[in-house]
Amino acid sequence: MEHKKGPLADILSFYSEATGELITYLMANEKFMESFQKFLVASVEFRDFMRKATQALLVQLKLPSGEELSRVEKAMNDMEDRLYAIEEKLEDIDARLESLMKAKKNEVKSAPSKRTKKDAT
Repeated sequence: MEHKKGPLADILSFYSEATGELITYLMANEKFMESFQKFLVASVEFRDFMRKATQALLVQLKLPSGEELSRVEKAMNDMEDRLYAIEEKLEDIDARLESLMKAKKNEVKSAPSKRTKKDAT
């Protein structure tokens, strides 16, 4: 069975070939590559400028940066872990105390009662 190409397949094929030819032409063009390199350098410089400007603005507005928020989040998670561990230890201590109190009650109930001299007369 033969697969028929439709108009969409023809358009995609033409687009793919044309794009490939354009990229090859541009990559071989020295002026384009120089301009593209300048563009890349400028975009990196602009990104750095915007990062510094944003940090300065956050400082002026007394707002935390993303880095600071990440540190606070990590510290809070660490504190949560510590509090959870303390809670577990306190629950263990509570269970032990309850067990000791029950044992002491049972000991007191099962011990023979001591009579005083007054009770004997």
